[in-house]
Amino acid sequence: MLSQDSLDFFRFDIASCLRQYSGKKICFFPNPGNAGDSLIAVGTYQAFERCGLEVEIIDLDSNVKDQIVFLGGGGNFVPLYTDVKTAFKKFLGRASKCILLPHTIRGNEDVIASLDDSCTVFCRDLASFRHLRAVNPSLEVRLSHDMAFHIDVRALLDDEETRIAAQNVLTEKLNSLGLTEGMIRGWPSVDMLRLDSESCADAPQSDVDVSDLFALGVRPNEARLAAWCFLKTISFAKHITTDRLHVGVAAAMLGVPCTLRDNSYGKNHSVYEHSLKHIAINNNATSFRFKPGTLSAASDEPKSLALSRHLDQKVEVFETELQQMTLALATAQQELRRRSEALAEAQQQLTSAAVEREKLISELARTRQDLMERTEGLANADAELGRIKANWSGTEGKYL
Repeated sequence: MLSQDSLDFFRFDIASCLRQYSGKKICFFPNPGNAGDSLIAVGTYQAFERCGLEVEIIDLDSNVKDQIVFLGGGGNFVPLYTDVKTAFKKFLGRASKCILLPHTIRGNEDVIASLDDSCTVFCRDLASFRHLRAVNPSLEVRLSHDMAFHIDVRALLDDEETRIAAQNVLTEKLNSLGLTEGMIRGWPSVDMLRLDSESCADAPQSDVDVSDLFALGVRPNEARLAAWCFLKTISFAKHITTDRLHVGVAAAMLGVPCTLRDNSYGKNHSVYEHSLKHIAINNNATSFRFKPGTLSAASDEPKSLALSRHLDQKVEVFETELQQMTLALATAQQELRRRSEALAEAQQQLTSAAVEREKLISELARTRQDLMERTEGLANADAELGRIKANWSGTEGKYL
């Protein structure tokens, strides 16, 4: 099992992001797929719960106007699949914020270029990080680790309610392939290889493709069921050979010896270099190895060289993030200058308006004084006219 220190390391970046939304309602679009995606989903739900988020699960037709939307992590933002690409096209411009959880990303340059400052993208490998920075340098891109590392594996496997619901499913699914728990426990090694288009083999074969076997869904209850069966089956093995990334991740979290091979577009190797190699380096473990998809022997890289390479990668990421922050600071300074100039112009306009107001007040005072003088003159004239009329009436009386 991974140490708490290792788990805290893998979870740090995402947990820091999620805590910003503690106590708030967010929308979550889980990435559909196989049992590996169920593992990701369970890790995501647990991360949300730990950080105190109020979660509404949505689909592509949901109304996300002015909502904070999280898109599930995984390997869906590549040319082989369309769910994340479609989700971005559906939600961009409607949601107030779109956050893609840790992903492997290839291609999709048109969508990546369209992502604006309402978007944040987390990558789970350096190749994806570099790809996004090259295509859209202004996009907020962060480097993190797979969401499956957010699962509390022991708590999930020990949960009695889940065990009761999942045990029969596990047994029936294994039996459907002519397998039992005892058979898997008895084999010195189990091939848990993929049989789909991501396989590097010309004619792929496997003892059991657990990712496909336990593809039960990614909503909370079905994902929890799938993840339990997935993890439990992997825990039976003495050793596993796989080209399924999340079989490798699960094996690493369970402490099951594993040889991980690459998939068709380099996803496994990239995530191994960024995340899984840490397990071997930090724990001085030799039970987890990466083997190229061609079945050639793995090279045993010295620990010092691996650490040096990892530090070089970290420096590259930090330099890129520093460039992003410098650009953001320059943009903020430019905006501050613009607002300062606008404020100075507004103050000048206020000063001019105040001067004009004083002029108007003075003019009104003069006009008022003039009116008062004219009113007084009219009153005097009216009194004089009254006296004249009175005198005129008296004179006429004399002559009548």
